[in-house]
Parts: sequence; structure tokens; C-alpha cells
Amino acid sequence: MVPAEVSLHHVQVELQRAKPIIELFGLDVDASMLTEADLSIRVTGASRVDEEEYVVEMNFDGYRAIPPFVEFLDPETGEAGTLSAYPTCFHKHPCICARFNRKTYREHSGLHKKWQFSGWASNPGTEDIGGMLNHIFASINNHFGTYKGRRR
Repeated sequence: MVPAEVSLHHVQVELQRAKPIIELFGLDVDASMLTEADLSIRVTGASRVDEEEYVVEMNFDGYRAIPPFVEFLDPETGEAGTLSAYPTCFHKHPCICARFNRKTYREHSGLHKKWQFSGWASNPGTEDIGGMLNHIFASINNHFGTYKGRRR
């Protein structure tokens, strides 16, 4: 496993590089809990389609050897992974179905039993935190596509 100080360093560097994406979507990134003991951040942003607020928690244990665990939180209760925490533009199972999300792999949700962690960052555009946030919040802000609000 990757030492926590190495994962922390990667996250700190990538968050700095992600500033243009953070500013583009007007995201609030809470990295106050980000330490070697807790490699997590929370990102809050609203959809420009309907002003619905979304909270995404990302845990970076073992990062970059393995992808982060990415989960939506209910903005009112803070509960993780509930269907109502998710926007309609992602998998019907409460999960961001993407190689950059550890939750998608067989070890967690089992959605993709054949996916391997190796090569998770090989998809252009989602190989770092900025790309992941861009993917998530561009989907939530997609006026013409699959975003139809919060799942109910």
C-alpha cells in the first residue's frame, strides 16, 4: 500500500492544479480534514440547471496506486451513498460509475467485477483530481444531456 504521506502529497499537488476547474464550477473544497490520518476532502457545488446542491466526498487512501473512493453525501443529513444524494446523470445504483471511483470496482459495489485497479488513471481527462471534479460537475451542469435533477 502507498504510504499516507505519499498519498497526501499527491492530493495536495493535484488540488493546486485543479484550481481552474474548482473556480469554473464555483466549487467549495473542504480539505480541512485532509491529513495523513484522514485522506478525505468534501466538495460542494450546485447545478446551474436547477441550483440543486451536491456534496461529494473523496477518500484518497492508497492514492495513486488505487483510485479514490468517491461518494455523494445527502446535503441535508450528511448520509453517504443514498439514492437521493445522487443526481440523475449517474448510474441508477448509487455510484459514480467510472474507473476513477474505487466504489465501482468488485472490492466495493461489485458493479464491475472484472475491472482491475491497475491502469485506473489511463482514461484521458479523469487521471487526476481536477479531471475527476470536471467529469462530476460537468455532468451535473449538463443542460442538454442526462441531468434531470436529484434522484428521488
